[in-house]
Amino acid sequence: MNTREALEQSIQVFDLKASEIAEKAGIQPEIISRFRHGKGINVDTLDKIVQALPPKAKAYFCSALILPNETVSAA
Repeated sequence: MNTREALEQSIQVFDLKASEIAEKAGIQPEIISRFRHGKGINVDTLDKIVQALPPKAKAYFCSALILPNETVSAA
């Protein structure tokens, strides 16, 4: 799974609001929206977004990047 898909799933599974993540990350909400819709993002900005995720969502995001889709769980 790529980073875009992992972020999208993390937001959906944990019912997160991109605007709240953006505020906590100190970035414009449009940056997350554009990334979710296929626009590139730099590593520093992605790190800010990931660090702004709640702990369980952050763990889910990381797991989604390294584990096969069927083994990722929100539990």
